[in-house]
Amino acid sequence: MPGLRPLLVCVLLVIAAPVKAADITAEQSALLYDLLSPYAELKKTRDGVDTELFEKAILILKEEKLIGSGRPNFQDKDIVGRYGKALLLGSRSKDFIKEIGHIRDLVDKGNQEELREALVDLWIKAGRKKPDEKALQPVIDSLYGTKGAAPEETINHIITKPDHKVEVVHAKAGGRMQVNVIELDKKGEEESRTVFSGVTETVPDEKNETLQRRIKPEKVCTNTEKTDKKSFKKLAGKWNSNDGDEWTISGDENALILSVDSDEGYNVEYKGNYKLGKIYAVHSITDVRAIGNSLPQEIQSQLINKGHSFRVHLENCNDKQKKLRGTWSSQHVTYNSMFMTVSRVHDPYDVSLILSQGKTDGKKKSAEGAADSEIP
Repeated sequence: MPGLRPLLVCVLLVIAAPVKAADITAEQSALLYDLLSPYAELKKTRDGVDTELFEKAILILKEEKLIGSGRPNFQDKDIVGRYGKALLLGSRSKDFIKEIGHIRDLVDKGNQEELREALVDLWIKAGRKKPDEKALQPVIDSLYGTKGAAPEETINHIITKPDHKVEVVHAKAGGRMQVNVIELDKKGEEESRTVFSGVTETVPDEKNETLQRRIKPEKVCTNTEKTDKKSFKKLAGKWNSNDGDEWTISGDENALILSVDSDEGYNVEYKGNYKLGKIYAVHSITDVRAIGNSLPQEIQSQLINKGHSFRVHLENCNDKQKKLRGTWSSQHVTYNSMFMTVSRVHDPYDVSLILSQGKTDGKKKSAEGAADSEIP
């Protein structure tokens, strides 16, 4: 379950170097173009989107040169060939191009359980005998390469000006990208927020010959203190996650509580707030039952009461389907398997978390976007 997924494990005997904040990459620039360009010349917004706030946000994005120019010429070279070789598909790689794209996304996600399931499915579809662990592990090691089985860390870019702030969040492990355009008052306080978000997925091109990571826009949201008062009333109650868990939301805007039970029956509470349409809540790790049992007990005991936490970011976007879309955050752990000591707690990564007041199928989803008709 996303709210309780243990800090993932990478067993290394060498401490990795710290990760530095990166500039916007060519790939991220291309994804930003795909996310924002549909709105560049939009003349009319749909219900629930404030036209004035939306138009101001577009002007700010143009001012910061995040919208309006052409799509960068980005090509991720020979994904099919590289992954086909690692998957031992050889000349048959293009016959399984869709499956290769899905596997690539799972590698970024860093969840080896899901990756193993996808590899077994591919093996069987390719007419091979179901692989055992001895056959799978070398393939998994080859897919991850030298970086190890760590989920891709989330990259944040923030542009701050006296009257506005723009936040670009690329959660590669969660397959999500979000742009927040925030208007600031004279005191520097946030008074409105316009959100552009989308889900990413590695998919075949039109000729079904190569793979590219693409983004599918979701709805645009505009949020103010006034809209918060109206939208918050609909949050209290039971919600089901895309992993099949039941969450409960209670409290008020400044003392919001999200709770979900662990596999051990331990109730994990996330405490936070609701502001400008965004739920932000944190669970400080003070009990090993919140971590789960996939880490050795010696490692679990070193992580509690050390300032580590799980975090939830969810968007309330006037969704008629009654869904809250966002991410669950944690940190990857590298530990020494010989001496059972934590070597490093990495920068945060985020995986997709979608809460719905309708029934879910309980299966993990690599991406979920809005239909074209839902884009304002």
